Amino acid sequence: MEWLAIGDLRSDGQANEVAAMVLAQPAIFPDLIEALINGNNIVRGHAADALEKVSRDMPELFVPQLDSFMQVARSDDGSTVRFHMAMLFGNLAYEQTLAEKLVPLLLDMVEDESPFVKSWVISSLLIWGRLYPEWQPKILESLILLREDTSIAVRHRADKAIRLLLNEAFPLPPGWVKSKRVFASHD
Repeated sequence: MEWLAIGDLRSDGQANEVAAMVLAQPAIFPDLIEALINGNNIVRGHAADALEKVSRDMPELFVPQLDSFMQVARSDDGSTVRFHMAMLFGNLAYEQTLAEKLVPLLLDMVEDESPFVKSWVISSLLIWGRLYPEWQPKILESLILLREDTSIAVRHRADKAIRLLLNEAFPLPPGWVKSKRVFASHD
């Protein structure tokens, strides 16, 4: 908690260091979840950042606690926490069985008030749609509505995601996919 309290929400604080510690010692993963749930705004934001980074390499740690992460994504008042949860859910796309829970949640999250949250929701929906084409109609329906969003950045990202879903020959933007494991499990 002390490391996660360093800095403010405009920085990563010590999230990279905390993520590295958890990756080296997965037994302390519950402590990071505790910080996400019970910390102040700064601690929760940095904990969410660290958790997203851990999910890139060890997504299997998140499955037993998935309902807790989903609840945080639905209810946390910090947009930093919510956008890191949206990113994290994209990192979990390696496991198709999670789609029944996570794709509907991400589809609900397109209604978030924060353009940052919406942007990462779009990226994660694109990942799920690319991997599991059966979800593409619902994903496309939501993305098309985002073309009318008040945020120019959200409109552009939605438009790009639509083009990428409709043409699998186009590569995904590198910055949109944070986990190398997501697509590696489908090659």
